[in-house]
Amino acid sequence: MTRFSVTRALDLAPFKATSSSPATSSLTTNSLTATDPAAKPRFAPVSRLAMALTMVATLAACEPAEERAQGHYESGLELVEEGDPVKAKLEFRNALKLDDTHAKAHLELGKLFQGESNFGAAVGHYIAALDLDETLLEAHLRVGQLMLAANRIDDALEKSVTTYQLAPEDIEVLVLKASVEIKLENLDAAEDTVEDAARVDPNSPEVWILRTALMRRQGEDEQALAIIDEGLKRNPDHVALSLLRIDVLAALNRLDDLGDTLQGLAETYPDRLPLREALVRWNLSNSDFVSAEQNLRDLA
Repeated sequence: MTRFSVTRALDLAPFKATSSSPATSSLTTNSLTATDPAAKPRFAPVSRLAMALTMVATLAACEPAEERAQGHYESGLELVEEGDPVKAKLEFRNALKLDDTHAKAHLELGKLFQGESNFGAAVGHYIAALDLDETLLEAHLRVGQLMLAANRIDDALEKSVTTYQLAPEDIEVLVLKASVEIKLENLDAAEDTVEDAARVDPNSPEVWILRTALMRRQGEDEQALAIIDEGLKRNPDHVALSLLRIDVLAALNRLDDLGDTLQGLAETYPDRLPLREALVRWNLSNSDFVSAEQNLRDLA
């Protein structure tokens, strides 16, 4: 709801014989002087491949730039699906080279840069997309989410208002709105917005995260833990909910449960090094040096 050198496309121009070309001279002489009806003019040999390339180049030159840009854009989308962001970037950039008003190409570049944590470039492309098409909901949303993460609440609030006007029943719009309201300590409004989001998608992990945040703002960590557990029943593999559970368990000083939760996460997601590192710190804080050593070996 992220991406500037531009690669040059290869132009294939039709072969043109010069006036000095032997083939041209031969053709002219034959066509002007032949008197024998059986005589045939001689042509320079041209391969089928050269002819095909000439035809392709001619057709490509006749195709409108906007259509060629759209072709690059669609190719970029396919490459994103195939998991090749580098080539996808080139396709989106080629689309913009041919049609600098292609707002969605800017949007897709922004998403690719955001995926690389290059947030400045991402926002730049989102804003460029919105300059071209202010109805692009996803671009507004992504700017708002990044502003919220950067604690630029006024900017996030502005995008929250805009997105709510565009799509008041979109789950991501409602999540952004509620998140901003919580940041502004407007808890009554946030609670109403969270329930609106729950009506749209009662299983959304973000709904349960926001409900937890509201409970914690009120100092109700026990109720917050119950909310997280219900959210995890509906989304058992959601890492953010599990990490939030660890935070609440620490606040409640329920250390045994905390250790079990952290151990389970590290085993479920062995490739996530921050989880394993957190588990090692937990082992060391409890003087469990044997487990700490084993987990350090797993990190190596």
